[in-house]
Amino acid sequence: VVQPRKAWQPTVAAAGPWVQPKPFAFQTGGPTVLSTWPSEGDTVEEDQHWVLQLSGPAQADSVRRHLRCFVEGLGESQSVSVVTGKDRAAVGMAHELKDTDPHWLLVRCQRPLPHHAKVRLSWGAGIAAQNLPDVVTRQPQHFDFQVRPAFTAEFSCEREKAKGPCLPLRPLTLNFSSPVPRERAAQVRIAPDKGTPLSPRFDPDDKSTEVSSLSFVPPLPESTAFKVLLPSKLQDMTGRSLANADMFPLGIRTGGMPPLAKFATAPFGVIELNAEPGQPPILPLTTRHVEAQLQVLGLQRTGQAMTGRTRTLNQDLDIIQWMAKVQRHHESSFDAQELGLPADQWHEWVDIDQGDGTFKREKVLRRIGSREVSLLRAETSAKVLKLPAPDAQDTRPFEV
Repeated sequence: VVQPRKAWQPTVAAAGPWVQPKPFAFQTGGPTVLSTWPSEGDTVEEDQHWVLQLSGPAQADSVRRHLRCFVEGLGESQSVSVVTGKDRAAVGMAHELKDTDPHWLLVRCQRPLPHHAKVRLSWGAGIAAQNLPDVVTRQPQHFDFQVRPAFTAEFSCEREKAKGPCLPLRPLTLNFSSPVPRERAAQVRIAPDKGTPLSPRFDPDDKSTEVSSLSFVPPLPESTAFKVLLPSKLQDMTGRSLANADMFPLGIRTGGMPPLAKFATAPFGVIELNAEPGQPPILPLTTRHVEAQLQVLGLQRTGQAMTGRTRTLNQDLDIIQWMAKVQRHHESSFDAQELGLPADQWHEWVDIDQGDGTFKREKVLRRIGSREVSLLRAETSAKVLKLPAPDAQDTRPFEV
């Protein structure tokens, strides 16, 4: 209320006779939230405490009545506790806030928040100013957050097919949903049925004290069963125990070395134009475990040499187009429709990991690896070359 002083008179005579004005009344409204920590939209913990910066001191009892916590999946809201004492003093010191300053509050929901749920703090209507109980908020303010997922460990590896064994030439990886102490992660092992357990390898240049993933580097023993062993009572950096600890020790298996047919110069290289007198130019080709497949495709008969195809390009435009095509087909994949396969081969059924230990069967577009696609099969101008036949008595997995 603005109340004019009765003794006040204007000093300018030209202003005319002075008429005493009536009082004017207005209000700024109740205390509002200027900012929050964590900020709106941030990920919060299960027992999250929020710092609320206010436009003015608020009456504690009205805050307890009208500040509510709404959690996704629960049919009713929770009341909110106003934290005081040592906890408030410690948080204030961390945020450079004076414990005696009434312009900020430390609050938390009454019950722990469920993993991965959406949560809303609602600064409701009716919250009163500390020194003027009749001055209250009229419009609510809402602040939304996301609760972090549970602390879990998830194993992954590259496979040739879904649910197939792990490729021994690619890393085996264990990912944590939140960081763990490095010294504890270093105690993870993969143990074969027979033999010495293997330890993870970390980047020697990474000196951090916490990690979110670890890897077992290749090459790994092929066609071997392992168990992923975790240290007992593993916790993340905030002290949470592993939610899916019952999945470990986890059984895994590596498969055999995958088939390989690779040019030493892939995806592009320069070879000699003129070789030794009487000899053609040499282009090294490395193969592994592909002889049987070549025989199935009709490119080889038992006791005969394998075959391949070549094509010579003379025009610049053809060379540029084929370089682009080879680059597109290098270590990539295509959908079945793009390759012109029949419509009944466009899709396949796969089990999709839902992230909570369960799988959902879904129909997805079928992807085909570029190494399963022949670029020269349909080229009528391509020439067929005979490759040296592998020695049936040779047990080595590679041929060059």
